[in-house]
Parts: sequence; C-alpha cells; structure tokens
Amino acid sequence: MVTQEEFDAPPTPAVQKAKEASPLFTPDAPPVVKNTPQEAVTAGVESNPVLNDMDAITESGQNPISYLVDNNFLGIREEDATNENIKKINSVFKSLTPSLNSKNPNLTSGAKAWCGALMYEVLTNIDGLPGAEGVVPESADAYSYVRAKEYLNVGTKVTEPKYGDIVVVQNNGQSHVALYAGMENDSLVLLGGNQGYTMGQDSTSGEVNFKKYPAKKKGFKILGYRRLDNMADIKEATMISYKNQYGVIDTEEFQTR
Repeated sequence: MVTQEEFDAPPTPAVQKAKEASPLFTPDAPPVVKNTPQEAVTAGVESNPVLNDMDAITESGQNPISYLVDNNFLGIREEDATNENIKKINSVFKSLTPSLNSKNPNLTSGAKAWCGALMYEVLTNIDGLPGAEGVVPESADAYSYVRAKEYLNVGTKVTEPKYGDIVVVQNNGQSHVALYAGMENDSLVLLGGNQGYTMGQDSTSGEVNFKKYPAKKKGFKILGYRRLDNMADIKEATMISYKNQYGVIDTEEFQTR
C-alpha cells in the first residue's frame, strides 16, 4: 500500500526526465485528468442510441394527437356549450368568421363544420400554423382555416402516414379533416372533431373521437396526408393505450356539415 508521504513525494530524476522529454509536458501545468465522472456520463449518452432517441423526441415539436389527449378534448360533444374546450372551438368562428358566427352562435349549427375549427385550435397551440398569426377576420385566409379541404395546404405532403399526420378525406362529396390514427383491416381510423356518434336510435351528433371509416367504401376518398415540421412520433403502444382508454367508434356514420 502506498503511504501518503510516498504519494506526495516528488518524482525520481528518471521519471522527471521522461516527463520533460514528452511533447505533452508543460512546466508547472496542472495535471489533466481523463475520464472524469462527467466525461464518462457524456460519452455514455452519446454512444447510447436509446438515449439519443429520447433527446430527439424532446427536441421535436408536439404531436397533435398527444395535444388533444393531454388537454381533455377526447369525448367532448358539440351540444355541451358549457364545456371549456367546446367554447375554445366555437371561439375560432368568433375570431375568424364573426359574421357567420353572429348568425349561427352555437356549435350545433348546421353552418359550422367544426372539424376545421378544431384543427385550427390544435395547430395554433403547437406552432403548427405559423401563417395564422395576424390573420384578418372575414378575409379569405380566415375562412380557409375553418374549411377542411384547405388543410391540404398545411405542412408537407406524405404518402406513408404516421400517427398524428393531417388527413383530408371526402365522403359523398363532403370534405373532412382529422388526424391519422392508423388502419384496422380496411378501415381508416381518424381522430377528429365533428365526428358522429349515436345519441339514440335515429339521432347523431358530433364529438371529438377515434372513429373508423371504411376506406374502400364507394364514395369515400382520401384526398391527402400532410405532416407538420418536427412533429414528435407516437409509439404503437401509446396509440393502443389511447384507443383502449377512449374507444374507437365502429360505424359508417359520417358527421360533417
């Protein structure tokens, strides 16, 4: 065992001569310690692909599906005028299209196809609509943000969708915008607003939900998929958890107006 006196003792002449002959030797310079705990941790993170993936997700933008889930939009229904999120969606019409809103103040109005208004509410809160800031009410741009088909101009066109991509579809001539939530057999699963659910035997209304649409049904057409810049990914297990928690409506009703 080395004593403290031996540890503190100056180097022998032979050791000192070898040090001075080294190109790395600098007289009176403090010793350089390699592989400190911090350096070891940094090197470990940089070489770990799992941790690097976590960093990439942290630095990415938010996924719109996660935003809807985290902010309690799932399951809200248009007839519940006192719900805070329904108020937020309706306020989109108030700010962008005040003349339309004054004539049709309630979200249940047939004049309000609110799938686009929900998309506007979500995307403006996750920096997905950079051009929306300062839009003039009643202008063509203002009306475009509440029209489903106009969302074909948002983000970047993709042909292989992933969870959270914007989807614009058409059903018997009616356009609808929602978020891609997967495929189940031949059905396209969408998370969106103004999507029908059965209130009674012959009555339907619109809500925010996961819903299947028969992609091969006559009169149904996928117009396009769009991806937001820097959108964070959602893992398969997370999407399964969301669907199990909130359910997926499996009907052919299509509530758009």
